[in-house]
Amino acid sequence: MSVAIENAFNAGAEHIFVDDYYQIDLKKLVQINMDDVHLQRRVRRQNRFSQMDGTEDNENKFGLHERLTFPVDTAPRYSTTIDTLHRGSPFIRDWILTFTHGNFVVTFDCIFPVLVEGLKYEGETNDEPKSSIDILVKELNDVQEKSSKKKEHERIQMLEDICAKLYTKNFYVYRIINTALRDNNLQKLHTLGPYCYLLYNCIGRANKNDFSGRPFFWQKFHSKEPSCTIVYRGDYITNERIEEYSQAAGNKKKYFKWLQFVSTSKCRDVADSFGQNVTYVIELRRRSSDDQFTFLNKNTYFLTEEEILLRPGTRFRVTAVKHDDLSRRALIHIKILPSYVSYLR
Repeated sequence: MSVAIENAFNAGAEHIFVDDYYQIDLKKLVQINMDDVHLQRRVRRQNRFSQMDGTEDNENKFGLHERLTFPVDTAPRYSTTIDTLHRGSPFIRDWILTFTHGNFVVTFDCIFPVLVEGLKYEGETNDEPKSSIDILVKELNDVQEKSSKKKEHERIQMLEDICAKLYTKNFYVYRIINTALRDNNLQKLHTLGPYCYLLYNCIGRANKNDFSGRPFFWQKFHSKEPSCTIVYRGDYITNERIEEYSQAAGNKKKYFKWLQFVSTSKCRDVADSFGQNVTYVIELRRRSSDDQFTFLNKNTYFLTEEEILLRPGTRFRVTAVKHDDLSRRALIHIKILPSYVSYLR
């Protein structure tokens, strides 16, 4: 039965029935009793290796698997103008406008309590384990204590860093925020907006100061780092979407965008092993697109991961669509484009 459920999920089905007793909502990941719709419980996709033992290595692999296969292509978005209005992410833009009443000023003391309460509330209402919620709250409170005597910008940066680290933890945070962003669920604006805002600003922050004056030009002409980074991500999309990408390949006037945070790997074998029917081959241009991604090599619970995280609202153009006979999946080559606005604040 688990195979049938997984196949239905990968095919984009909204629900599946289990005998005559249950219905599983594949969008909300909830099991519903057919005799009493009020009897519901959460369900979770689980990879087989995670059932073998509870070692940290397996937890690491399972967490990365979940982030690399979380559906990103269920809601098509392509536009050449929406970034100017929403700076890439309408959800985050709406939150900061509402929270700051339009003045865009966010301080540690004003965002910290709503950040903690929002994530705690979402964990409790989604019946997440109390132990997971307690770990999250403790991590955030530790940052508040350690940063209490630091300057304001240092406190905010420490808060951004822990938000990035919590994203890699194998529990509910990445799942609930990406579902809200993907669906642009404004009902989650007040509870998840603070976290999304902080993680959004963490991405690309390390490179922000390199885009002015002498440091930028020194890096441009003297840096020995490669100008282009290739990362990979697996996904399951419909044949219609593959055809749409094929038609758009090479068309410089057609753009697509993902509305959520998107995890990618520098290792293609990792993406292929987790992928479904497509592998995205993603070209990241250093300097011109530095504000669109970040290496999670420091802000992570698992230092062995080579995970690169893309900002929500990142625009891309399809350069080619090929078929790999060996892996039997489509290879969708995309190029990440610079944003109109390099930093939210």
